[in-house]
Amino acid sequence: MPGNADPLPQAGCQVAFAQPCAQDRTPGQERKGDTMPRGVKKADLPQKTCATCGKPFTWRKKWEKAWEEVRYCSDRCRAGKAAAKLPRP
Repeated sequence: MPGNADPLPQAGCQVAFAQPCAQDRTPGQERKGDTMPRGVKKADLPQKTCATCGKPFTWRKKWEKAWEEVRYCSDRCRAGKAAAKLPRP
């Protein structure tokens, strides 16, 4: 078809938006309202020690609501909790 224009730009933000796209911003350039950092550093997350293996483990998003009840670092340690309590012959 003559004059067939591609409706979507292929690379970069060619369409005029109110704010520049993320790929058009320089690394130090922030959007309006971006005054606070977006998250917590992994080193600053809380830690616990696994009740089975004794290794330290850090907070995970899926444990957000039940962090106080979390005692084991993995399903394997949780399943092995009974075996750890029994004396070996």
